[in-house]
Amino acid sequence: MPVFYILITILIVFVIISLVLNLLFNPFTWLIIAVLTIVSMIRRHLYRKQVEEFNEEFQRRTQKKKEYYYQDTSSQKQATNDDVIDVDYKIVDEDKEK
Repeated sequence: MPVFYILITILIVFVIISLVLNLLFNPFTWLIIAVLTIVSMIRRHLYRKQVEEFNEEFQRRTQKKKEYYYQDTSSQKQATNDDVIDVDYKIVDEDKEK
């Protein structure tokens, strides 16, 4: 009985190998591979283009946010600088007072 299983296994492997070799030398298979390769290259190109556009848009938005932030902080600094009262502080040495 084990010989039967060995022969069945060999036949199955032989059939699989013959199918694979037949598919490798079939022009229809190479046509499918070529079409899939071209589609993959087109999708990769479109994805790269989409990522570049997203990065440009992101850079533009962050630049605008920085400009708004620094514009707001500079106007706040000017407003707070006008409200500051100058006071002359005297440094008192505690040892001299005693």
